[in-house]
Amino acid sequence: GGQMGPEHYGRQNGWRVDTGKPLAREEWGIPRALRDGETSTRDLVRIQCFDGSMKTVINWAGPIRSDSGEITGAIAVNEDVTALHQTQEQLRAAVRDREEILALVTHDLRSPLSAIRTLASTVALKAHKLAGGEPVRAMADNIMEIARHMSALVSDLLSVAVVRTGGATLKLVPAKATALLEKAARAARPLFARECIDFEVQVVGELPVVHVDADRILRVFANLLDNACKFTEAGGEVMLGAEALSTGVRYCVANSGPALPAEELKAMFQPFWQAGRGDLRGAGLGLSICRAIVEAHGGSIWAEAAAGKRVRICFLLP
Repeated sequence: GGQMGPEHYGRQNGWRVDTGKPLAREEWGIPRALRDGETSTRDLVRIQCFDGSMKTVINWAGPIRSDSGEITGAIAVNEDVTALHQTQEQLRAAVRDREEILALVTHDLRSPLSAIRTLASTVALKAHKLAGGEPVRAMADNIMEIARHMSALVSDLLSVAVVRTGGATLKLVPAKATALLEKAARAARPLFARECIDFEVQVVGELPVVHVDADRILRVFANLLDNACKFTEAGGEVMLGAEALSTGVRYCVANSGPALPAEELKAMFQPFWQAGRGDLRGAGLGLSICRAIVEAHGGSIWAEAAAGKRVRICFLLP
C-alpha cells in the first residue's frame, strides 16, 4: 500500500528466486522501465518488506509514455505468491526426500538379493547330488528366478536416478554400435526361442562408434525386447533393427500383433503404464526407465505405428 517512487528501490531488498542473487537498485522493473523503456514481466523476486517480513512476488513493470512516445513515468505491479511458492518448495523437497530414500533403500537391497541368489545356487547344486533331492533343487531354482526378477526391478529403480541427476551417474565409454546390438540380441535369443517367437536382426549400413554407458543401454535393449516378447503371441515375430543417421544411431524394436491406438503410443513412456490398462504383467516401469536412460545420454525415444506391426519403438543415440 501507499505510493512508492524510484528513490525507494535503493532500500528495497530483493533477491532473484532462480539464482538467489540480490537485485541491484538499477535492476528493479521500475528503474529499467524509466531508463530503457523496458517492459518486464514475470520477474520472480523474494523481497524483504519495509516491516522486515519476507515475501515472494511476481514483479511486472512497464513505462508510461506520452502521445509523442516520451517516457513520463512507470507503473509496477507486485503479485504476492508467497503461499504458492512455499507450497511448491515443500512439494519439491518432499519429492527429493522420497527419491533419496528410494535410491538408498534400493541400493541396499542389491547385496542381500545377490546373497540369496548365491545361496540358492549352492543349495540347487548340492540338492542335485543328493538322492531324492530333486524337489529341493526345483525350489532352489524357483528362489533364484524370483531373486533374479527382484534384482531386475532394483536395477530399474536405480536407473530412475540417472535422469534425475542429469546423467551424472553414467559411465560413458566408446562402444561399437553393432557390438551393442549383437550383445543385446544374443541375450534375448533364448527367451524368444522358448516362447516360439521368430526373432530377426536387421542392420542397415555401417554403424559408427557411440559414447555410452554400455550396461545402461543394454538395459534399454533388455527392457524393450522383454516387452516385445511379453506382448507377442507364439508364432509371431519380433524385429530388432539399427541404422546410422546423420544425427546418430537409431535402434528399433518392432513386434507383430494388432496395432496399438494412437493414444497408447503417446502414453506408454509414462511410469506405471500398462498396455490396455488391464494387463498387470510387471510394474509398468520398463519403458519409463528406457526413456530416463536414453534421455540421460542426450538421445530420444518414441513409439510409432508400423504396417503389420503392433508397435515399433525407436531410440536415437547421438
